[in-house]
Amino acid sequence: MILAQYNGHPIWWDTQSGEWKYESTGKPISDVGEKCARCGEAPVQQKIDTPSGTEVIYVDYCIRRLVWALNRGGLQTTSSCCGHTGDGFIMLANGAKLIIKDWPKLTSEQEEYLING
Repeated sequence: MILAQYNGHPIWWDTQSGEWKYESTGKPISDVGEKCARCGEAPVQQKIDTPSGTEVIYVDYCIRRLVWALNRGGLQTTSSCCGHTGDGFIMLANGAKLIIKDWPKLTSEQEEYLING
């Protein structure tokens, strides 16, 4: 049995079905269900403007406003992860990788202040 993590939850490789499953429930990770271990929310969809047009991306709920602000400010993101139980990251189209060091869960008021002052 191969063990790993997905959204901060332990998963294992089921050799019989050929898919990753959550250790806690036995359900495949392809099922929408397990939420982020950091914030308890499911990823959200965001529309971003790219050189090739508008795209819809999935973003971890707890960093959604940061990813939105970067894209809105002209720093196109290509992928991101809140870290779920540790450090997270945001990859930029120019190849830079922003590291989000292990950080506490913010209230919605704190997030709003960080974005709008």
